[in-house]
Amino acid sequence: MSAEIHFTVDSRLIRELGERLVGKPYVALAELIKNSYDADANLVNVDFTGDCIVVSDDGVGMTLAEFRDRWMRIGSPHKEAERESPTLHRPLTGSKGVGRLATQLLAEQLEVTTYAGDRAHSALQVEVDWSEAASAGELTHAMARYNEVEPTMSFAGGAASGTSVTLVGLRHEWSPRDFEQLAREVWSLQPPFRSTLASDPSSRFQINLRSSDTSITAAFEGQLTRALELWDARLIGAITDPGDESNDYEATVSLTLEHRDGSQESTSYTIERCLIGELDFELRIFKLEGKQAYGIKVGEAREYFREYGGAHIYDAGFRIPLGGPESDWLRLEFDHAHRLSRSRLLPPNLNVANGLNFLPTNSRLWGVVNIDTATERRVASDRPPELEDRLEIQISRDRLVDNKALEQLRYAVRWALDFYAHRTAWNQLQTTLRRAPVTPADFGERIAALLDKYSASIPERARQEVESELTKAINFVKNTAAQQRGESALLASLATAGISALAIDHEMRHQFNTLEALSDDLGELSHISDRMRQPASDLAAWVSNTRDLLAIFAPLREEVDRTEQRRFVLKPLLLDLQVRLGDLLRGVRLDLEWLNDDLVMPAASYAAWSSVFQNLLMNASNAMLDNRVKHLQIASTEKGPRVSLLVSDTGVGVDLEEAEELFEPFQRRLEISRDRRQLGLGGMGLGLTIVKIICESASTSVRFIPPREGFSTTCEIAWDEQEG
Repeated sequence: MSAEIHFTVDSRLIRELGERLVGKPYVALAELIKNSYDADANLVNVDFTGDCIVVSDDGVGMTLAEFRDRWMRIGSPHKEAERESPTLHRPLTGSKGVGRLATQLLAEQLEVTTYAGDRAHSALQVEVDWSEAASAGELTHAMARYNEVEPTMSFAGGAASGTSVTLVGLRHEWSPRDFEQLAREVWSLQPPFRSTLASDPSSRFQINLRSSDTSITAAFEGQLTRALELWDARLIGAITDPGDESNDYEATVSLTLEHRDGSQESTSYTIERCLIGELDFELRIFKLEGKQAYGIKVGEAREYFREYGGAHIYDAGFRIPLGGPESDWLRLEFDHAHRLSRSRLLPPNLNVANGLNFLPTNSRLWGVVNIDTATERRVASDRPPELEDRLEIQISRDRLVDNKALEQLRYAVRWALDFYAHRTAWNQLQTTLRRAPVTPADFGERIAALLDKYSASIPERARQEVESELTKAINFVKNTAAQQRGESALLASLATAGISALAIDHEMRHQFNTLEALSDDLGELSHISDRMRQPASDLAAWVSNTRDLLAIFAPLREEVDRTEQRRFVLKPLLLDLQVRLGDLLRGVRLDLEWLNDDLVMPAASYAAWSSVFQNLLMNASNAMLDNRVKHLQIASTEKGPRVSLLVSDTGVGVDLEEAEELFEPFQRRLEISRDRRQLGLGGMGLGLTIVKIICESASTSVRFIPPREGFSTTCEIAWDEQEG
């Protein structure tokens, strides 16, 4: 007859769990602060006297039932089940239910005072002696003593409800380094601003460390705000001349851009008929990659600025909701999504090609924009009626009225960010140019300098020097031209080989998967000879398909195809490409109906033109991956001596205003849906660059033009037959 024996748990497990799951005193203390965060506190005070630590908050507090079923239950899964805090719906920071056990690392005794406000008739006072609990024998015999008392006490910030935890008989001697480590554990809970706005309580969580030892408080506060010191650049701006009726109310904004290395540059810009009286701002831009300073993990920093990033507006010290990563009031995410490259705000002399590529997103930006609507009300009263708009708070909600004054505020702050982006682009361009090799332009400048030097009279020596420099320039240009022709042929070969290699790699993965499956079949069925016939047949077909795929390298095999410059009839080349690319076009219908059967391309190698159209066809195929209708048409038109070849598709289209940039290296703008992205073939954005190089070397032009009717994109290759 069987009998039952129940498991028992030694009370010393309390100590084992607390020490092994936490291990360090500052982590244990951080767990108490995180408990306050999970309890919807807005304020936590940590008081350190040297022999005692008190952690007090203004959170929801605990009823007797909650304390019994949650705090006293080791491993309680309620945090894992609930996932968010009860009132403010914050994501909970803990889930194991053993954090409070870690307090035995900190002190001999624990005293808890808590009151749940309207959810409880009485406050609760609890005492735990950890030595007594650990020596109780059975874990279920370990106890805490409590009393229900009148709720007459106050908590952090004078709150009527909350929780206070007192640690008595400290086991560890605390140093400034320990409190610095404590701040490193909890810094991400506290926003980078101290808001007093009642309508936004979920974003308020303030931690105050109070101690008579100033070195301890300095270490804690310093680490708590370290995230904001990781900036790579910052912009400091202010209206320094608000303008008046003498200059038609034209205000001047002074701006300083400071880089991490200490270098600075200053500028100013104007706001015409300005509706803002006072304004100052500081914007910090972060490069959240690689190892971060102060022991801050890059992942935590990114998550922190995803939540708290953006430019935040303060009205006389009170933060108002307009601002932050979600509002995008500066339209940073909007412009990134539309891939804008030039600023509409900066003057032409400050615009740099692709400058807005360096515009920071809200998650890489933190800033404070200071205004005062009370001052704006007073200043507006002195302006004429046509300038009556001002920065003011909406009556029904704590936001700014959407008017011309708000638009000017957006202009003033966004101008500064556009300036940063374009100056960053300019600085990178200068760095690149300093590393660039000598070009014919360099010789031209030297010749111009010599002519200017000897403009009054040209003695024999000067003439000889000029002739010498001219000879060098001419020889250099000839050598460069020959080198460029060689590079064009090389790029053509590399482009063909590169995309072919990608195609083979893509197809081989499927073929080798098939081979692996067939090999498994053959191994399992080797004893049944009849059933091996079909796998053997499939394997033979695989070998045949692989051999056919290698035909894609055909233009590179023969030296004559790589090097001989001659004119080719286009249509046979396209039909050859259609066969060689095969399934890689993925259901694309290639329409050659409007192509002149006898159209002859300008002189170039077969490999070069093969590379051009292979890149154009694969780009079009990628652009149509998510489309139901996949129509690719190649047509030709002739107007006098001008011949145009039009490659049109029904893909996602291009922005004609920025289309020229697509021919620059590494400009890859195509977006493909996630579930079809693995089908896309391509490289690092060099395809159209190679197309342009080859076309220009063959005296043809290439550009995107307004699409033909029924298509979304048209790329034109054109040349003059009289010159061809």
